[in-house]
Formats: sequence, structure tokens, C-alpha cells
Amino acid sequence: MRNIHLLPLSLAVILFSTVSPIARSQSPEAPEEQSASAPEEGTPHTLGGESTGYLARTLRTQAATHAAGARPMTPFVEHSLRTNERIDLEVSVEGGQCYVALAVGVPSVRELDLYVLDPFGQQRARDGTRDAAPVARFCPTVSGTWKVQLHLFNGYGRVAAQTLRLP
Repeated sequence: MRNIHLLPLSLAVILFSTVSPIARSQSPEAPEEQSASAPEEGTPHTLGGESTGYLARTLRTQAATHAAGARPMTPFVEHSLRTNERIDLEVSVEGGQCYVALAVGVPSVRELDLYVLDPFGQQRARDGTRDAAPVARFCPTVSGTWKVQLHLFNGYGRVAAQTLRLP
């Protein structure tokens, strides 16, 4: 017979959470966890992050074209994807405000698709182009946690994304 040891709930949350260590709950009595993509009060995100690389520069150019004056609501995130892989990025939105989700890929990324899903998993916006720089605008009527989904349809390599709040 094998011994099974149950971990305390707080330890299980730490082991399986994707939230940064600062935002993790240390005990069941601690405040609720914050989403990794939700900005902390007074801690604004930087457009394109601190990076000066290709993806950050391309995303900044894309933002200047499609979202002039918008303010970053999520951190700049980078991932490696292959054909038909996808990632979901959470974003906390406020009802009555408009947002734009931007993504970019390196030159080996031929077609990157971007979808915006409401809290119920329903698609509310999407990019309609066949390129590696998708853009989708959306204006939720209620506050909540939405998802920006990136799907690499054709190609491989690094991709980056960030969601901005329109003025």
C-alpha cells in the first residue's frame, strides 16, 4: 500500500498557480489571489515592457498605429509557439470601457490569430487578417475577467501580446 500525503491548501495553490510570487496567497485566511495579468494599483505596465527587442519594437509600432494614446492594462508577455498551438491570457476589464488587444510574431510566424473571449467563453472579438500582427478591439458592457487567446495558425517562433485600454 502506498502512503499518500495531502498537502495543505495554501501549498497546493503555490505549487499550481501561475501568479507571480508577490501575489500568491500564503494561507487560506490571506486575501484572494490577484490575476497575473491584472495591474497592481499604482504600478502601471509599460508598452512593450522593458525590452528593446524585435517583438517589443514591433508591438510599440502596432500600438502607435491602432491604439494611439491607449494605456497598457496587462504586462507585455512573450511565448514560443508552434503551428496549431494556442495560449490564453487573462485580462481584467471594466464594463463601459474599450480595449484593444495586440499581438506580434517573429518573421517565422506566418499567421497568428487573436480571439477575445468573455467570462463565459463566448468569442466577442477577433482579428480578421492573415498575418503575424493581429489586432482586436472590444468594449465589454460588464466588468470581469476576459481572455485574449493567441492561436498560431501557420509558422513557429516567439510571439508577444499586450492589452491596452483606449482613452
